[in-house]
Amino acid sequence: MEDFAGGDPTSTLAIWHPGIRWYSVGQSPVAGKYVGQEATLGYLAELGRLSRNTFRSAILEVRPMFGNTYVARFRHRAAVDDARLDTLSSLIIDGEDDRVVSVVEVHHDEAAWDTFWTAAAASDAGRRDATPLTRETTEARS
Repeated sequence: MEDFAGGDPTSTLAIWHPGIRWYSVGQSPVAGKYVGQEATLGYLAELGRLSRNTFRSAILEVRPMFGNTYVARFRHRAAVDDARLDTLSSLIIDGEDDRVVSVVEVHHDEAAWDTFWTAAAASDAGRRDATPLTRETTEARS
């Protein structure tokens, strides 16, 4: 995750299983289940695009839970127009054969997360260069 946050997804892809499942909980326009490396990268890129490249994640800690399951805590910040995001998330990461097979992204203040991304998507919809997130390789929100 640190490598991806730094703009180089190469080493991140090396540890992601090709069929990785990434779940972003909530009711925002970016909430959903993303399956596969391409869809997961698309989701993460969409966070950057919708935030007009202001989205930043700082890893705070990674702790083992049990077996091949870890929890990573992140602080997220972004700003679009008058909307501001400054919140924490926990990523519950499951591994298998030294690769990440699933991530469940749980936002500590889900209302703040949903409100920000809803506002960012609404602002984006009014821009001429807006391109919606392609969900061809995602599954419908649960």
